[in-house]
Parts: sequence; structure tokens; C-alpha cells
Amino acid sequence: MSQTQIVTHGDFDGIVSAALVGIWSRLRFVFFTGPENVRRTQIGPKDIVCDLPHPAREVRAWFDHHAGNIEEAKVMGWSAGEGAAFEAPSAARVIYEHLKATAAFPDFIERTVKATDRVDSMDYPNIEAWLAEDPENVINATIFLPGEDIRKARRYLQRLVHMMQNRPLSDVAEHGEVRDRYKLQQEHGKRALETIERVGRLVAQDEICVIDFSEMKVTPRFSKNLAYQVFPGVYAVILITPVVQGGRRTNDLRLSFSLNPFIDQTLADHSCAAIFDELELGGGHAAAAGGKIHAESKDDRQRLRDKMIDEVTRLWLQQVEMHRQPASVTG
Repeated sequence: MSQTQIVTHGDFDGIVSAALVGIWSRLRFVFFTGPENVRRTQIGPKDIVCDLPHPAREVRAWFDHHAGNIEEAKVMGWSAGEGAAFEAPSAARVIYEHLKATAAFPDFIERTVKATDRVDSMDYPNIEAWLAEDPENVINATIFLPGEDIRKARRYLQRLVHMMQNRPLSDVAEHGEVRDRYKLQQEHGKRALETIERVGRLVAQDEICVIDFSEMKVTPRFSKNLAYQVFPGVYAVILITPVVQGGRRTNDLRLSFSLNPFIDQTLADHSCAAIFDELELGGGHAAAAGGKIHAESKDDRQRLRDKMIDEVTRLWLQQVEMHRQPASVTG
């Protein structure tokens, strides 16, 4: 990229983070990417990076709230520059707290940040609250539409950044383009529920739902949290999707494993990251983890997928058993 830019995550927190940083820095160009690609993105010393791992090079500012990213940056000695990184419900919260004394934030921004905390930390008491037509939920649902060209999606996210800088979320959620996209997403959500009902299966004594798209030619895009509408009693979801490179599907698989965010009790003793770490599948934190499986062929892919599901089930039940055992008594 030749122009100075904000590089941010393409999710709700990343969009709000870019809006805040844009007010402070007066930079208008925003490039959206994901954690896996940030270090392959062309980033210069005057750029600002938000809600992503440190780019491992000099930047004007880096803002993040993920514990793993922060620890890595400390170990490697990477500087946040004019930015800040500490654990918080959202990267937007980090940015707001770090800059509120000096940046000319409008009065409504504090409410926007509070809503971002809720969205990014999944701070909902139940699935009904997550599905409610609140402004932040409406906007969050419109970020990507199924089958949408990535360049078109990024242009929409850029427009959202600029709207969020000038309007409260309640006004943004009523914008014509946002409402049109929300309607399309709601229609897609109905089809997604049918898909989950068709392909979802339960393992680990019916405590984990596996949604397996590994053999599908076209991978549906929707929030895996919709699985809790179809299977309301499950404690976790594993989502399996093929890895696509250069527009072509490979034999590799991408895995996502997360706890039910709408159940507080009974899940404190489980850790998705601990299971993925032990199986060397990837990493994350207790509530969610992600990773990949490399396969040489279709048969290898199916074998490794089935083995992974069996091993995750075994370790999940092992966590259950371990915490059911009574504590030992010492004299």
C-alpha cells in the first residue's frame, strides 16, 4: 500500500476500532484483514494496526486486547508505538481508554464502545438477547453477506467506519443500506438454521455439536452460534471448513471450537485452547480456539478429520471426569 493506512480486523470490533483511530489520527483509508494475514500485509512505519496480532515490524501504533497477542509482543520485544495493548472486552475499549484524554471523540462514542464490548465479548445473557434487533446486533449482522465479493464487502466496511465516526449506532442501524443488508442476512439466517439441522451431529455424550462442511463444494457462511437455536442443550460447537487458496479448495481443513456463550455454569472447567494445544491443532483461549489440519489427499483429510473429532471428544470427556473427581484429603 502506498498511502498511510489503518489496518484492522474485519469484524465489528475492528470497524469501531478503525473509526476511533481515524478520529484521532485523521487517517481515512482503512484496510481490512484477519489475524492469519496481517503479517503478509504490506504495512509501513506510519500505519496503525488495530485488533490484530502485532505485524512484527515498526508501526506508528498498535492496539490490541487479546492476551496471546500481547504476550507474544512482550516476548518478542515488539513496540506498540503510540498505541496500547492490554486485556479488555474489546480493542475499541483499549483505544478509547488510551486516547479519550487527547482525541476529539464525539459524546456518543462512549456508548458505541460499550456496545462493542458487548458484541466482541459475547456478553449476552441468552441467545434471545444475541438475536434481538438492537443497533449493534443489526450492524454486526450486515458485515459480510453470503457470496459477497471481498472487495465489495470491504467498501461497505469502509462506509461503516465513516458512519460510526459521525453517528450513534442507533442512527447507523437505520441507514438504508444497513437495513437492506440486514433483511438479506435475516433471510440467509433462516436457510442457515435448516443447514445446521441437516448437517449438525452431536458427540461427547451429546454435549458438542459438530458442523462439518469439509466435503461441501461451497461452504455456507453464518455464525456457528446459530447452532444453539437448533441444539439448545449443547455446551460447545466444532465448525469444520475446507481451506481455500487462490480460489481453489485444498485438502486442508480449518477448525473452530468454541464454548456456548449463553451458558455460564458447568463450562468453567472446560478449555478449548487446552484441547487444541494438546492435539497440536492450533490455539486460542478457554472459550474458543482455532487451527488447521494439513492433509495430503481426500482420504487423508477424512481420516484426520474423524481422528480429530474422536480425540476432541476424548479430551472433553476427560476434562469432565477430572473435575468430577473429589479433591484428595491430606492429613
